[in-house]
This record gives sequence, C-alpha cells and structure tokens, in this order.
Amino acid sequence: MAKYNKALFIIIIIIFYSILFSENYNVIISDYYPDVFYIEGNRIGFAIDLLNEIENKTSLTFNIESYDWIEAYKKFMEDDKYDVLGFIVPNEYRKEMFDFYTPVHTITSFLMTLNDDEIDYENLKDEKISVIKDSFLYEELKKRGFKNIVEVNSNEKALEYLILKKVRACAIEDERTIEKYIIENDYRYKLRYLEELNTYPITFVSKKGKKIKIFDQELKKILKSEEYYEIFRKWLGIDYSMALETQEKVKVYYFIFLIITSVIIIILVLLFIKLKNTNNKILNKNKMITESLIREKELKEQMNIYSERLKNIYKIFYNFDYKKNIDLILDYSIKEMVKLVPEAEKGSIALIKNNIWKIKAVSGFPNKALEAWMPVESAVKVSNHVKQINNLKRYNNSQNIPLETENIFKEIGSYDIKSTIFIDLLDDNKFIGSISLNSNEDIEFSQDSKEYLEIFSKFIEIFLNLKRREEQTLQAYKYSLKKLTIVAEKFDYETSEHMGRISFLSYELSKEMNFEEEFCKKIREYSFYHDIGKILIPIDYLRKDGKLNSDEWEIIKNHTIYGANIIGNSEMLKIAKNIALFHHEKMDGTGYPIGLMGEEIPIEARIVSVVDVYDALRSKRPYKEAFSHEKSIDILINGDERTKPEHFDKKILEKFIDIIEKNKDLYDKKE
Repeated sequence: MAKYNKALFIIIIIIFYSILFSENYNVIISDYYPDVFYIEGNRIGFAIDLLNEIENKTSLTFNIESYDWIEAYKKFMEDDKYDVLGFIVPNEYRKEMFDFYTPVHTITSFLMTLNDDEIDYENLKDEKISVIKDSFLYEELKKRGFKNIVEVNSNEKALEYLILKKVRACAIEDERTIEKYIIENDYRYKLRYLEELNTYPITFVSKKGKKIKIFDQELKKILKSEEYYEIFRKWLGIDYSMALETQEKVKVYYFIFLIITSVIIIILVLLFIKLKNTNNKILNKNKMITESLIREKELKEQMNIYSERLKNIYKIFYNFDYKKNIDLILDYSIKEMVKLVPEAEKGSIALIKNNIWKIKAVSGFPNKALEAWMPVESAVKVSNHVKQINNLKRYNNSQNIPLETENIFKEIGSYDIKSTIFIDLLDDNKFIGSISLNSNEDIEFSQDSKEYLEIFSKFIEIFLNLKRREEQTLQAYKYSLKKLTIVAEKFDYETSEHMGRISFLSYELSKEMNFEEEFCKKIREYSFYHDIGKILIPIDYLRKDGKLNSDEWEIIKNHTIYGANIIGNSEMLKIAKNIALFHHEKMDGTGYPIGLMGEEIPIEARIVSVVDVYDALRSKRPYKEAFSHEKSIDILINGDERTKPEHFDKKILEKFIDIIEKNKDLYDKKE
C-alpha cells in the first residue's frame, strides 16, 4: 500500500510541474487547403503538423481553432483570447497592426481567365476581377491599374464567378488553395493561368506588442530541422503529383485516339466485306439467265467504285497522324476528298480563330484563297448536316463580307461556282469551322457524296478535338514543369533571372548556329527546366557553404537523372529530357551522369552546357564571388582547376563567344 501511495505522489508531482512550466496559447487558423482542412471529421494539414511538431519538441501547447479566412480574421481582431493568427501575408497596413513571426514559406498569387478567352493582361484592366474579401491582393490589383474589383467570401467563390462568367478573371492569393477545388470539379481544361502577380512570404502574427518571443524562437528552430523539410514535402509537394497526373492524362488521350482508330477501321473492313458478299450472291443467282451478264458487269463496276472510295476514305483516315501539323493534314484531306466526290472540282476547309473565319486548306483554288477571311457571323452555317447552295455569288452578296475578301473571291474564280455543298465543323456543339465542295456546273450532288462529306467531317472533328486536347494537356504539363523548376531553383541560390538568362542565351546561341526557328524555340523553352531535378535533392546539400564531400557530391549529381524522370518519356518532350539529363556531360567524357563523349551528347545538351557554365562563372555562389565577363571568357578558353576548354564542343564555344559579347550586359542587372 505504501508503494502505491509513493507512486501516486510522484505522478501528481510530475503533472504539477508539467502544468507549472508548460505554456498554453490560443491559435486561430484559416481553413485553406493544404494548411488546414478536414477528412472524415479529422483536422489535418501543413499548419496542423507544424504546430504539432513544435508541441512535440517544446513545453508549448496550443489550443487550435480554424474557420474560413474572413471569420478567422474577424474573431482574432475582436477577441483578445487569441494569441496567434496564421497564416497571413505582410503588407504595410498589417505591419502597423501586427507583430510578424519568422516566415514559414511563400505563396504565389496570379490572375486566371477562362481557357477560351484570349484577352491579354493589359486589356483585362477595364474588366471585372473577382478576389477574396480583405485580401492583400486588393491593393496589388489597384496598384497595377485594375479598376473594377469584385470582392467575394472565398477563393472558391472567386473561381465560381469566373466559371459562371460574372467576371472576366479572378485573382487568387495562392494556387494551393484552389487546386483541390479545381480537381474535384474537373475545371483544369476550362481555365488559363494568365499572369503571375507576385510571390509573398506567409507566417503567423500576434497583435502589436503581444509577440510571443519563445514561440518565435521555437518556430525558427523547427524551420531549420529535417522534420520541417518532411512536413513541407508532405503537404506542399502537390506540383510533382500534378505533373505525374498530367503525364498520365497524355497517355489516356493517346489510348482514346487508338481506340477510335481501331473502331473506324473495323467498320470500313465490315462494309467492304458486306459489299463483296452481296456481289457474290448476285453472281450466283445470275448464272441461270443470260441477262445476268449485263447485271454482273454493272455490279462489278459499282463494287469497284465503292471499293475505290473505301480505299480513299481509308487513305484519308490513315493520314490522320496526331504528330503531323494540322495544316498539312487539312491540305492532304481536302485534296483527297475532292478526288473522292465525283461532282466536286474544288474544295476548301476553313477554321475559326479569334472569332474570325479563315480558309486553311484548298484544292482546285489558287493559294491566294488562303488569304480569305471574314467575321464568324458572316460565314455560312448549316449545322452538322450537309446543305447544298446554288449560285454562291448571289448568296455571298447577302452576307457582310470584307472588301478584301470580296476581291480575293473574284480573283480566284469563287463567283464562277454554280453548285456547293457545305457542312459545319463542331466541337461540343460549338461552331469551329466549315468544309465546302464545289462545282462549276449547275448540278445536284448525289446522296452518296453528301454522306461521304458527313463521314469526312466527323474524321476532321475528331482529329481537331484530339489536337486541341493534346495541346491543352501539353501546356498543362509544361506549366507544372515550370512551377516545379521555380520551386527547385528556390531550393538553390539560383533565381528566376538565372533561368531566364539560360533560356535567352541558349536561344540566341541556337540561332547563331543556324538551326531552324522551331528547334531554337524548343531550346529556349526547355532549357528553363534544365535543373528541375534539384527539387528532389536535400536543400542542405544545395545550400552548403563549404566544399561537398564525395558522398554529397554523388547525391547532387543525381539531379540530372531525377530531372529526366520528372519530365518523362513523351516524344514531344524529348529535347527537354535530353537537356535535363545530359547538360553536365563533357566532350572529353569526364562529365556525368553517364560519361558520354563528343557527338554522343545530344546537340541541345551541348548548347545548354556552355551557357550554364558561363552563367555559373558570372554568378555569385556561397563558395565564390561573381567573376567578370573577361575572366569568365578566359576560363572558358584557357581553363582553370575546374573548367577546361576540351569540356565543350569547339564550334559551339566559338559561336557562344560571339553572341555573349553582344549580351554581356545581362549580368549588370541585379538579380
């Protein structure tokens, strides 16, 4: 009994001292995904894990409450029981009211419009813009010249206003707060990221004069710990998963395209077999009578016509390769379609862009026809069924056609056309263009010809829809890669100016070497991602002031492999992958990660390699000061203890020295 009394006394003493020496604070946080949110009634998120980690490492305890941003801010201002508010962005007005703690991480604000709205940033300033009430972005938008700002109660409501077209754009404080909402409602392909507004630090605050010193001290310790790094990767690494999801989306569209291809080919084969079987039955029956010889000949001729047409349809469809340029596909298709329809002598395909109807491909007309355009409301519209129009000149005289186009129609002989069949091209019932087949004779196109045109238009619609979705998916994937690259560069001491210089100089160097403009543009775009793999390297290694040991250096070198894995194996991004994987390879075989030599290294990687080394020489690093242009060129030409001229392609190095002389002032600007 005495033993139990003694144990009970010790427990009471421990509890007493715990209460006596622990400090308890009331914290209020806004419900922003992924800082705070609920799953099956459990409150989780980045902010919750961060406060729990502080509790685990210290004697501090927190009573945490969470509300939507407006209610949380109001409660904090009106009730003195709350010690700390999180998270919030510093600005001049708030600095007068609050004491700010050490920044926890950063957020990027941006403007978003609908994907089919091609308005630019400057013209948006007179339009309605939605933004969350009491947001720090209100002053930012006013400062940038936006006049018509609509305040709402949440980021989701701001986005909803945009989807419903109550506003022309919405301003979002932090893309993380809406990513879950966008994914759940499948809005990704309806939205366009128009302009990045700014990057801001966010943290906790207390009212002026009530800053909790011990809380700030413990927060600083946690932010430097490996545990914080794991919390950050757990909740704020969503861009990486989005990139992988986008890559999978690309694969799905290709799979859909293959399924559609297979189904149409099977239908064509079945039609051909059906015609052949029908012909065989007729031949067997007609053996009994003399007249069957004439009928047999007619059927054979008809079958040959149908067979030839089926072959032509198959040829047209087989040519619909998603890798090819849209203009090439349309040009080939209209020429084959004119051959397929016996009444047709000419034909054209027009598409809609920026509310303008413009001819994109012709057969039988001079190329001057490709300059013809008109407002979309003046274009012929007949819905998704073929319609014949006779005397096109008389019909066009009733339309509001620009004088420039009127003259083109006269020059190319459009008004000599007597008979035309039209069909609209549609995408989700939206008018996106039209197809016409023409004859100089006053005739009636057969029902077969009209049906062929309807089938043909469906092929074109499927192809255009797949190309549009492919472009949307590719742009979303590139956007994710760009955001990952920006995050990766923030892990290192390099900046967005560094990435911009690499892109610009790589583009200029490619042009100097007389590569095609399309290749030069890809070099400019994809060199931006050259160090994307750094996002998977521990930040302590990237920012180490002293010399790296051999084990650390081996880990750093893996960023090339990580970058290639993130970009993936899509053929469309092959140049980007080559740059990320091989830009540290050297011509003498001493580079990494593989040790390629000479022309084994892809040309795009050799170009970026020279630019990257020069930029590193001109830039300040923890282990060195920035070198002058003259010293950097001397090192590239003559070498030093780390860099040797034999590391680079000789011709590329010579061209680079020419172009950098014209652009050395880039490094006079402050980063």
